[in-house]
Amino acid sequence: MENRKTQYTKSVIRESFLSLLREKPVEKITVTELCAKADINRSTFYAHYLDVYDLKEQLEQGFFQEIGSLFQVKQWDNFMLEMMRVLQKNADFCQSLFGKYGNHEFMYHCVSSWLDMSGACKSPDDHWRMLFITSGAAAVTGNWIQGGMKESPEEIAHILNCLCDNAGKTTF
Repeated sequence: MENRKTQYTKSVIRESFLSLLREKPVEKITVTELCAKADINRSTFYAHYLDVYDLKEQLEQGFFQEIGSLFQVKQWDNFMLEMMRVLQKNADFCQSLFGKYGNHEFMYHCVSSWLDMSGACKSPDDHWRMLFITSGAAAVTGNWIQGGMKESPEEIAHILNCLCDNAGKTTF
């Protein structure tokens, strides 16, 4: 377990990185700039991370672990509602990570991982249907996040569940 000083330092680095990620792509963020914004020295940064890409990867992995418990949810309706609640709880992180300069594939990765773990694809037709549904769900969710999450998690989950139900009625 990390001590309070380490937790604070990582929190300041995280917030500074997310702030910069809202302004520019990760390739344009330097360790020097990040350290200046976080008011830490470079050696403090390097005590925790290899570079800004390692920081981004660790943040993504931490978030993925946080939503990992959702993968135990076997019903799509419940999964979507719980996912929207977690995204709203982590709004600042999500708006940076899924924003203009963030990682747009990460949301798709989260949803597709659930599908893999849930065993939802039992046939080739299921695979294509679920690919369509997850891509659409990721797009709607990304738009919700980028739009400032004005609708409640319940509203977005309901919209997604209705869209998914209708897509599920289509046969090949």
